[in-house]
Amino acid sequence: MADERLRYLSSELGLRAVAVVTTESVAEGRRVHQTAPTSTAALGRIISGAALLGSTLKGQQTVTLRINGGGPAGTLIGTCNAEGHLRGYIANPGADLEPTPGRKLDVAALVGTDGYLSVSYDLGLKEPYVGTSRLVNGEVATDLAYYLATSEQIGSSVGIGVLVGKNGGVRAAGGFLLQALPSPDLDPASETERERIIDLMIKRSEGIESVSHHIADGASSEEFAQTLVGDLPLRFMGRDALEFRCTCSREKAAGILATMKPAELRELFADSDTAEVTCEFCRQAFTFTRDEIPRLDPGDENRRGEEKRR
Repeated sequence: MADERLRYLSSELGLRAVAVVTTESVAEGRRVHQTAPTSTAALGRIISGAALLGSTLKGQQTVTLRINGGGPAGTLIGTCNAEGHLRGYIANPGADLEPTPGRKLDVAALVGTDGYLSVSYDLGLKEPYVGTSRLVNGEVATDLAYYLATSEQIGSSVGIGVLVGKNGGVRAAGGFLLQALPSPDLDPASETERERIIDLMIKRSEGIESVSHHIADGASSEEFAQTLVGDLPLRFMGRDALEFRCTCSREKAAGILATMKPAELRELFADSDTAEVTCEFCRQAFTFTRDEIPRLDPGDENRRGEEKRR
């Protein structure tokens, strides 16, 4: 089943729901980074979180989630753009821990709680919008819900799950986001209906014992979404294809080298005629030779000074 995202909305009542299936994307993230089981679950959760927050993006917009809770995983990053392209990064992909007493992967301990979740929206403006909140428990979903409530002032229920098989492979991954948007001006009857539906959505989300097991049991993205919205008066707004696809390129890698000082470049090429720039998200390496970096010539700064004096 291909990864996808389904969106639902009631503009009249100010309610929104998003459901994502990210199994293939998380599996690709595992393959790229060669993650240990607990790291796979942590990486999959932040990728899925980015897929949920990316549901409102348009054009060239992107959203990036970054967590560092002081745990063995180190920094975790998940990104999503308006086209549904997902990427993920984990600083220590080999980090792993013993399961909890309940035989669940101990993602919270791997991520840690001594740190922050930051969310950056690149909306094509001069500067990205960045919000930050302290981590609650390192489980990612709870941390994301807390961020939305405190930084964006949107009451939200978030569920994210990644089911890792005994062989370390990804059996299922996905998540949901239920939001009570800033309340429109409603008459008393409509306000009562809004509160009733919010209560139902919360109860249904709490009734999903495990997001990943629900998907692993064979539920399609529509069936998974219906367990949340069911007969509630939310309109289906559309579906988006999701996939793990990096946006790196040789041109972008060259741009990184272009920002380095001549002395830094000479040090980079000190022991070799080539240098590699490796993308942290997809691990693709771009090789550059000395001839492709004209600023390596130790006399270039002197020549530029002479040209200015002329």
